[in-house]
Amino acid sequence: MCPVTALAWRSPELAVPVAAALVVLALGLAVLAAAQGSAGVSVRARLRGELLAAPPTWFAAVARALELPGAPEAIWPWAVRVLAGAAVILALRAPVALLVLLALGLAVRSGLRARDRQAAARALDHELPAVVDDVAAAMASGASLLQALAAASASGQAGTVRTELGLALGRQARGLKLQEVLDDWAVHRPATGIGLLADALALAGASGGSQVAALRSVGDTLREREALQREVGALAAQAQLSAAVLVVTPAAFAAVVAVADHRIAVFLLASPLGWMCLVAGAGLDGAGAWWMRRLVRSVS
Repeated sequence: MCPVTALAWRSPELAVPVAAALVVLALGLAVLAAAQGSAGVSVRARLRGELLAAPPTWFAAVARALELPGAPEAIWPWAVRVLAGAAVILALRAPVALLVLLALGLAVRSGLRARDRQAAARALDHELPAVVDDVAAAMASGASLLQALAAASASGQAGTVRTELGLALGRQARGLKLQEVLDDWAVHRPATGIGLLADALALAGASGGSQVAALRSVGDTLREREALQREVGALAAQAQLSAAVLVVTPAAFAAVVAVADHRIAVFLLASPLGWMCLVAGAGLDGAGAWWMRRLVRSVS
């Protein structure tokens, strides 16, 4: 017997709110995943409902595994309606539980966005040294900086750096100075090697130094930085795992105790004092997770 079934069997009055909470949690994560995947969709398209026509990949896989009638794209709008209905039931039967789930969903979405930003920055820093080498090689062959940058962006190789470089050069062709374009690119890509590249080219241009030597130094520095980040990440893996365990353990312990003793579940989910305990516990657990994440990131 699963924990949820055991909890509902021991405390029938909790069956409806617990089932509604599970539906809100599962389908809420699906909606967050769909919203994350449609970050570039315009507000007008979202209002027309185009977001509902694109279920996340795992939702489609589950629908096919369960052999549900109809295509996943046709089932997805009904799943969103079920989410809305479950949220209404939960708001009437256990409003604080709904607030906790909403806070959990917002935290998950914030974490996904931070993870995507970090992944994009790592991918950009991984691609940048090769682009810098191509620019330095073209300049060593007699091309100007602008010609070398244009050749690197139009090399035909896939990559975020080359795509963004092409967009930046398009802005330069409309009348902006090259250094201004590079500086603006660095502003829009903080915590990456773009800032180092822009600063090195600015210093070389202002002092009359060799831009080729500056580019080669930037490439070497970026490779050393990437190797150092990999080493630090490996050393910090144990601390990250310990932090995750410390965050998950209180919630898991509360769930196990609630299933083992239905009186605790009734107190937590069906009484105002229990709701206050849930909110306070979730808040303290979230504050601890934020603090441990900040400590780990400060050294990684």
